[in-house]
Amino acid sequence: MKYFLQLLSFGLLATASSALPLLDERQTAVYSLTVSTTSSTALNGQTVEIVNSVLGVYPGNQPAATFYPIPNQTKPGRSSLHTYPVGIVDHVLGLKGSDGLYSLVDVTNIGQSGAAAFYDGFILRNNLVSHEIPGNWVAFPVGNGWQIKRYDGNAIVTQDYVPVNLVYKLVNKY
Repeated sequence: MKYFLQLLSFGLLATASSALPLLDERQTAVYSLTVSTTSSTALNGQTVEIVNSVLGVYPGNQPAATFYPIPNQTKPGRSSLHTYPVGIVDHVLGLKGSDGLYSLVDVTNIGQSGAAAFYDGFILRNNLVSHEIPGNWVAFPVGNGWQIKRYDGNAIVTQDYVPVNLVYKLVNKY
């Protein structure tokens, strides 16, 4: 009985520890996102936040979008942006949409139906975030806030958007 209890406790410990996320050795720096634009003084310099899995600039005190990049092994110069803090379920930033207009979203369960398809093509260069999908970042007004989207210029949209850049800044280095 004594050995059975020891094995049982070891099994429970092993199961619990295997569910914890492993810190990737490349995860040494955490970054935040801010908006840069000359078209709107109200948006310029604002922190990008996550509300209902959609990234944007929102009123009130919302959680900031912080991430750590993991380089894509099959696409040199591209990265996936994993949100921080790390939980049991991995979250990654991605683009969700079609026909030339994509929302920047926080995604779980990559690969499942309805999840964002474009999560591993982010380009980090000169403190700016871009994506391999052609186009530019824009902010669309939604309620009292602004949602960040990727727009290629081909989709038919209302003309009340503001062109923006997404700037990444170092928050913490481990």
